[in-house]
Amino acid sequence: MGIIVNKEELSRITNELRAQGRKIIATNGVFDILHVGHVKFLKESKKLGDVLIAIVDTDKSVKHFKGDKRPINHHDERAEIIAAIGCVDYVALNDEPWPNTLLEIIRPQIYTKGGDYKIEQVHDRTIVERYGGEVKILPRFNGTSTTNVIKKVVETYNGMTEFKDSKGYKAVFLDRDGTIIGDGGYNYKPEELVLIPGAIEALKRLKHAGYLLIVVTSQSGIARGYYTEEDYHKFNSHFLKHTGEFVDDVYYCPHHKEGKPPHNIECNCRKPKTGMIEQAVKKWHINLSASWVVGDKTSDVKLGENAGCNTILVETGKAGNDAAYSVNPTYKAKDLLDAAEHILKNE
Repeated sequence: MGIIVNKEELSRITNELRAQGRKIIATNGVFDILHVGHVKFLKESKKLGDVLIAIVDTDKSVKHFKGDKRPINHHDERAEIIAAIGCVDYVALNDEPWPNTLLEIIRPQIYTKGGDYKIEQVHDRTIVERYGGEVKILPRFNGTSTTNVIKKVVETYNGMTEFKDSKGYKAVFLDRDGTIIGDGGYNYKPEELVLIPGAIEALKRLKHAGYLLIVVTSQSGIARGYYTEEDYHKFNSHFLKHTGEFVDDVYYCPHHKEGKPPHNIECNCRKPKTGMIEQAVKKWHINLSASWVVGDKTSDVKLGENAGCNTILVETGKAGNDAAYSVNPTYKAKDLLDAAEHILKNE
């Protein structure tokens, strides 16, 4: 069984291997939803030398070139699976767009890539070739790929009750400011973003339980002229750097009837109106009666009541002290983590 190592351990181990005259083979990949093509590729790579080091891209690295919907599995889980394959000796995690730093440390005699690459597409080959190493493209086995596996699963199970009931998927609609992050009063500066303790763990647990996680946030600061929509999108991008591993979608309302044109309208999306939830239902096929709305304001609870969802008022942020609406939440939670635990206990 292979050993998962950090950079310092990797440096020490590879120095020792080189001193022993061992031939080091390295490869790099996402290794998401492992299939037989991965296993055969790793076996063939190991045949080229004495020691095989698999560099597994972290979730941050994968999103750089595959987008926000990948990977499916967390990098810790993917690394552990790869380490369990008999031909793999060591596994290292790569947090950069390309594994340049790790290749500089390993300095493998041979660096292997799969047959869906052409040699000129291997961005990091110059590092290997600079010190006299060789890049080898191994043939693709049986045309298998993670993308094809995902497509087959979707085609086979789309619409089946193992994944949703007859009315659609279950979701948790989450307020942002005061629920997931601190409410500093019209948040728009990325450097001022502060995650509420336990929020990420809550998102992780809900996601692993199969819930769609959808953020719905009123951003009247845009209409009031406190910041621009561009400012909002910059802040949201920073927010998703912290939460995008778990959050499936984000909807925002930029309107307020007392704001400035063109956002000073009576819209259908400002909470507690249900426009943002209606957009999500149309896109994600959500069963509202099996879903939850979680937030720190009475407008969040009223939104859930209007949409026909279960509701939770958290005691972070405004903690319901806005008193804008008379509401009766399904549950009052200490924070988002407490809310997640309640949801999971009451499935």
